[in-house]
Amino acid sequence: MMQRRTWLIGATLALAFAPFGDRASAQDAEVSLFKLVSAKDDMIVGLTRDELAKFGPGAPLDIFAAELQRRGQLAVWQYASTRGTQGELVMSPLQRIVVLYPGTARIEPYTSNLKVMPPAAR
Repeated sequence: MMQRRTWLIGATLALAFAPFGDRASAQDAEVSLFKLVSAKDDMIVGLTRDELAKFGPGAPLDIFAAELQRRGQLAVWQYASTRGTQGELVMSPLQRIVVLYPGTARIEPYTSNLKVMPPAAR
């Protein structure tokens, strides 16, 4: 009984720490996704690595939040899950939108299990 329990605990831990899919780390991603939460709704937006680099060094969430606060508004890509060319689900840019700082209640990093398409691939 003890061996079975040990095996189950080991299997559970292995699954918990195993990487799923082929997600790249947030640092290696060409597009950083964020969940914007406001009083009315929430949406997923993204900024490319080049766009974030123009704002300065640091973690993507910190850069995005600081630049939004500094400027008061920021143009970003709105993302949603759509079908790719082979019929697979992907996160792709829908449209360019402007986010207003006063209307944003919270910004969270967002990780998707789906492949994230850069704006140029749209």
